[in-house]
Amino acid sequence: MTGADDKMVFRVVREDMLRELLAIADVAVNGNRDDAAEVARRHLPRLIAGLKAVLARHVPDEYGHCVVCVTGRRWRRGPRLCRVLTEFQLAVVNYDQQPLRPARHRLCPKRSG
Repeated sequence: MTGADDKMVFRVVREDMLRELLAIADVAVNGNRDDAAEVARRHLPRLIAGLKAVLARHVPDEYGHCVVCVTGRRWRRGPRLCRVLTEFQLAVVNYDQQPLRPARHRLCPKRSG
């Protein structure tokens, strides 16, 4: 594959992942209890496995630098927080201030009334 093909595949995979995550979150937030429980049972273990895989890669080296985030940037001195883990933690903390807005999704049955 060429670089352009790689970028296209990356874009498509990324967009598919984001679409699936938004759909899962929408049902969890806006679905009824049964739908939300089913979505959690089906998808939460997979999401946790994916996050664990990311966490396994973003570990500090002997200098305290994240081995993924500082590749090619060894000039920095002292420990640096991992950018990926920092952004993840900020998103988790900030979720309470900016939760998902209610939306309708195909996985969530229409409510009568």
